[in-house]
Amino acid sequence: MAFDRYSSLSKAVLVVGLVGLAMLPVGALGAKYGLWHFGRGFQLLYTGTFVSAAVAVLGIAMLAFALSAGRKDAALPSCIGVAAAIVALAVTGWQYRLTTIAPVLNDVTTDLADPPAFAALEQRGGEPLEYDPEKSETQQRGYPYIETVRSALAPEAALERAVAVARETGWDVVASGPRGSALTVEAVATTFWFGFIDDVVVRIRPDGSGSLVDIRSASRVGRSDLGANARRIDAFIARFGE
Repeated sequence: MAFDRYSSLSKAVLVVGLVGLAMLPVGALGAKYGLWHFGRGFQLLYTGTFVSAAVAVLGIAMLAFALSAGRKDAALPSCIGVAAAIVALAVTGWQYRLTTIAPVLNDVTTDLADPPAFAALEQRGGEPLEYDPEKSETQQRGYPYIETVRSALAPEAALERAVAVARETGWDVVASGPRGSALTVEAVATTFWFGFIDDVVVRIRPDGSGSLVDIRSASRVGRSDLGANARRIDAFIARFGE
């Protein structure tokens, strides 16, 4: 009978381990689809992390006990629960690592001296539209490779390509066309997890028979984007040049 109690605990490790893992995507996607504020989503993520840590410790103990008793059938639930907990801890551990290595930035651009400006997205929420020059030094240290793209495409062709890439990437193109001496594309990008909304502007200027292409990606929420805006610019540049 004593071992039956441990067998029940082993099954509990399985259930709670899966619940802890499920709390991560549930918290993020619930915030994305408006079921709760993103702050509540982060609370669920943190709770899932603590639950997973507890499950990992208890589950390993239960696994060791079941194996020492020769009861592989009782060890299996604990093994699955521990595996789920490890996956959850790996995901949140990676996110924590990003907070330690990613520059504290929420606005990234290829042109630090003259960043592309927003026009159609003037009513965006969160951070102000104006670029903060104090962020340029942080970006230079963190992303020295992000710079203006020199394209062989004529400005009009580059604009068509930029709009196509933006739509292929899943951005919501808000406006495109001439603005002063440049051509611009303004779009809204929504992150898969949590559904954070970031604003993007692409500026195209003539450069001989080709073009100079600059991109700026800015988050509406938070002080740090964990590298999301830089990755977005990198992905755009890579696809633009294909």
